[in-house]
Amino acid sequence: DSVKIRFTLGPTDDLSEYCGWNIDNLSITGDYIANDVGVSGWELPMGGCGYGTDETVKIKVRNFGPAESADTIPLAYSFDGGSTFYYDTLFGSIPFDQEVSFTFTSTFDLIDPGYYNVIAKTLLEVDEDNRNNQYETVIFNTPTYTVPYYDGFENGNGFWQSLGGKSWEYGKPINSFINKASKGTNAWVTVLGDDIPKEDSSLLEVPCLDFTGIKIPVLSFDLIHNTNIGLDGMNIQYSLDNGSSWNIIDTLNNQWNWSWYNNDSIASLGQRGFTGNSAGWITRKQFLPQEMSNHSSVKIRFVFETDTFGNFVEGA
Repeated sequence: DSVKIRFTLGPTDDLSEYCGWNIDNLSITGDYIANDVGVSGWELPMGGCGYGTDETVKIKVRNFGPAESADTIPLAYSFDGGSTFYYDTLFGSIPFDQEVSFTFTSTFDLIDPGYYNVIAKTLLEVDEDNRNNQYETVIFNTPTYTVPYYDGFENGNGFWQSLGGKSWEYGKPINSFINKASKGTNAWVTVLGDDIPKEDSSLLEVPCLDFTGIKIPVLSFDLIHNTNIGLDGMNIQYSLDNGSSWNIIDTLNNQWNWSWYNNDSIASLGQRGFTGNSAGWITRKQFLPQEMSNHSSVKIRFVFETDTFGNFVEGA
């Protein structure tokens, strides 16, 4: 059945003029909910490098109800999209409109790299609104490889990650200019079979690298590119704090005639980088910053950016 509500003003006369009625902050509620708790966030693990077989699982649980919550709240988590759950109990009430962090007694084996579809949920029997019980997200466990490290991408994408933007894709290049890999069949390419999009900022992140025992590290890779010269381009960055901050791998002074950045200020990047037409695959090589030597966890990423104009070029 449906219900209609209306406000009736009048009748009025012609003796006095007033402003009438003013209606504000109208609220119509359904049934009163006394018990309502749910998972409001996933805290640990968050993805990244260096995970092992005994990882702590930590979540946030919130009281969405109108008063103090029940003092015994069953909880569960899953790392495979809900096929397998692990259970625990939060003891103690949560005050009105507050949340608490909860660490599960059981730990999880995250030794295998890749994506994990994680779920955390409350299982309170008297909960009257199950829409906020469950929290879902995806984390990526990045493998750590010991240097020297090489990948030709013939047996998969190498656990490299395309983050943000629309450009980086893994597979067989099928464009007119970028129409084959440097070696083998597969490569990472900015759009495998089409032109690059405009106003794009795409990141390609390499797995974590362990430089322990490496005194003078060198980066080498094959690159092909066809971009609007000086407007679109790519450079390479590194992080020593698991991706919290990034620095450009810049041109270093050395005696070797190695092929590196060909432009000092690419408009879309606002930095040095590779731009224009490379006329084919070229091996690019550079000494890495000395602070990466003997560092046990280093991240490297390829940053590709395009300008605001139409792009009828293929990228890198």
